[in-house]
Amino acid sequence: RVLVDNGCAVDNLYYDAFKKMGLNESDLKPTITPLYGFTGDSLIPMGMIELMVNVGTYPRVSTIMT
Repeated sequence: RVLVDNGCAVDNLYYDAFKKMGLNESDLKPTITPLYGFTGDSLIPMGMIELMVNVGTYPRVSTIMT
């Protein structure tokens, strides 16, 4: 289970969840754009990925590209 907060400009995916989804580092698109936290600390993400997310259960399912 992963929380997706669509109110953020960036959705973070924990590495453990990333691996459990069967994804690999080769699936990531490279990025060098730093992310900044509230305290001004910055980090360079491992990469970015577009994932299709299904929300809800049948008969009311919505698919979102995030």
